[in-house]
Amino acid sequence: WAVSGAQRSPPRPVLGRRQHRRACTAQGEHRRRTRRLRDAREPLTAALEVFEAVGAPPWAERARRELAAAGARVPAPQPAPGVELSPQETRVALAVADGCTNAEVADLLFLSVKTVEFHLSSVYRKLGVRSRGGLAKALVASHG
Repeated sequence: WAVSGAQRSPPRPVLGRRQHRRACTAQGEHRRRTRRLRDAREPLTAALEVFEAVGAPPWAERARRELAAAGARVPAPQPAPGVELSPQETRVALAVADGCTNAEVADLLFLSVKTVEFHLSSVYRKLGVRSRGGLAKALVASHG
């Protein structure tokens, strides 16, 4: 019972939730770049919600940028529920948000610059931010 190659259909890929949203992001990006802004917003919004829910900050940021480029109002990234900074991470984050350089934070808190960099990268990851400006906004949002 042989089936010729012409009659056989390729196996349909099964996408997980995250892979599906990556595809939605690509679809939204394509629609936006072809100037179909309204059509781009729906898949990008759905993708953003999932990426934030599953804790994929780089993908969430990508969807957020594309949504903004499509003319949608995009909320600032929110830290995932239950994300807590250690006391040292909080001190480092607050000093950086106040405008201190890593060297100044190290002097202020009696740490090495490498230790400040380590804590700062942990803070960025936990809060889902990628810059000092994003850090300041996230701290204002979470601490009022």
